[in-house]
Amino acid sequence: MANSASSVILAIVAFAIVAGVLLSETNSYSELTSLIPNSHTFTISVSYGGSWKLSYQGYTAFGLDGANPNGANATVTGSGAYSRSVTLTGPHGRGLSLCADAQKSDASNATLLLTVTGAASSQNGTSLPYGSVLACAGAQP
Repeated sequence: MANSASSVILAIVAFAIVAGVLLSETNSYSELTSLIPNSHTFTISVSYGGSWKLSYQGYTAFGLDGANPNGANATVTGSGAYSRSVTLTGPHGRGLSLCADAQKSDASNATLLLTVTGAASSQNGTSLPYGSVLACAGAQP
């Protein structure tokens, strides 16, 4: 009987704490609302007639010191045009970003363009033989 009463009291205290946190507003968001996961989809594009190697990595700045938010990293090889969508998830979508680098696999002087699109686009290109480029975009402008 004592364990049952203790459980009820603990449940009431926990409910009161959660209700108190929910009611405390900071900048129009409650403390808990800012922790709700949200996602953002990025697009990576490579434009090049020859062969290339692409690597990308997702990041979040929210309490994880730039750690990969959900395993969003890969290396891909190919040739010609390429496009891929990558969705990252993090607390309220804050601090999400995606960076990609692409390297030409040949000595051509043709231009390789790499674009990463998030809330804004980042594009970089190279015409150097075996050249590489980096582009990053964030989920917020």
